[in-house]
Amino acid sequence: MMHDGFGTYPKYTQATHALCHAHHLRELKGFIEQGHTWASRMTTFLLAAKQAVEAHHGALSEEEAKR
Repeated sequence: MMHDGFGTYPKYTQATHALCHAHHLRELKGFIEQGHTWASRMTTFLLAAKQAVEAHHGALSEEEAKR
């Protein structure tokens, strides 16, 4: 189950959970505003990864994924 981290979702114990990247990016924006320089680098990485997956039509090769 991919979601935004809402507090009740962990109660669904039969599901595998993942946070959506839009949620990650919002959280990272807050860290950037607080002066955490690593958060800017992570934002750049996530956006570059998204572009790479889109350029490969939704699936990266094993070699590309490792890079």
